[in-house]
Amino acid sequence: MKRHFKITYLTLAAIMAAALAGCGTAAEKTVTVKTAVAQKQALSSEIQVNGILIPASTVNVSIRLAGAYQVKAVNASVGSEVKEGDVLAVLDTAQLEAQLAQAQAQLDAAYTAVSGAKSGKSAAYSGYNSANDALKAAQAQAAAAQRFYDTLVASGTATADQITQAGLALQQAKNAVATCAAAVAQMKSAKTTAANALNSAEASVDVAQAGVDLIKLQISFATVTSPVNGVVVSRNINPGETATSAVPLFTIADTASFKLKGTVPQTALPSISEGQSVGVNVDIYPGNAYSGTITLISPMAVSTGGYFPVEISVPNAAGLKSGLSASASIKVTAARNIVVPLGAVKPENGQYFVFVFAGGTAVKREVKTGLSNTNSVEILSGLSEGEKVITSNVGILADNMTVTEQG
Repeated sequence: MKRHFKITYLTLAAIMAAALAGCGTAAEKTVTVKTAVAQKQALSSEIQVNGILIPASTVNVSIRLAGAYQVKAVNASVGSEVKEGDVLAVLDTAQLEAQLAQAQAQLDAAYTAVSGAKSGKSAAYSGYNSANDALKAAQAQAAAAQRFYDTLVASGTATADQITQAGLALQQAKNAVATCAAAVAQMKSAKTTAANALNSAEASVDVAQAGVDLIKLQISFATVTSPVNGVVVSRNINPGETATSAVPLFTIADTASFKLKGTVPQTALPSISEGQSVGVNVDIYPGNAYSGTITLISPMAVSTGGYFPVEISVPNAAGLKSGLSASASIKVTAARNIVVPLGAVKPENGQYFVFVFAGGTAVKREVKTGLSNTNSVEILSGLSEGEKVITSNVGILADNMTVTEQG
């Protein structure tokens, strides 16, 4: 019995081996495939950048005054659409008005001082001119007395008493000249002092005027206006509350233009540039075409690699709203490179492969891909111009499988 079972087991093993061998032969059927020749050409494509429209910028609006001010009125709420210059809030200006009155009084006093200084300067100049005229007259009299004295002495006929009297008159004339000269010097100093006093008074007017102008400017700041066209996205103040420059009263989203953020594959980088115009579509307005401009291409890829962030500026020329879904179409054209039909490329575990038709055999080869469109894909490496690639039944092929090219 043991021998019988042994023979039976051997027989069964032989039968199973024959059956498996028959199955293997049946599996090695030839697959009929289509092929295409790898050619060099410039591939054009469109890259879609999808996202939502967000404001190009947001602006915090704070009061432009030092200190704390009570809010008299608030004219905007969250969601309000505002234009540049619209009044958002009004502050109480009572303390500023009091400061303005005081500054105006100082300015008036400064103008009064200028008026007095001008009068003083005029009097000093007049006194100087009078003293100078008196000096000239005294000098003329002294010159006449000198000539009379000299003539009298030279005549030889004058008595001693006459000469003495003439000498006394000459000395008096000289004394008068000295007195007038001293008066001129004194008035000249007074004139300089008066001119300096006027300059100082006029400078005081300038200072006082600057003080008035500053307070008037501060009062104008009490009317808080929007610096941009946009939408109020936050409001942090109510009438009766106190406002300081430390806390923004409002935040306004600038809706004059929007940004569309997204990513592009690294293969597109050589074909796009900042400043490039792109077409933009907004989902809820399918019939409208908008224009945009690439404003940023990030120098760093996203954390997973392979894709780079971009920003596209979209002018708001048709009442677009923040938060709308949109997409941008970036037209790109690659340099002349190897191009094959899109169906020839097989993705597998993050890698890409093609099957090269090599004399009836499908040879699996890894390739590096570039741009692609709905029909073709750019091959950056792994394939040479003129090689045939298999374009059909790629999903069922294996390396070195026997294939027949479809005629």
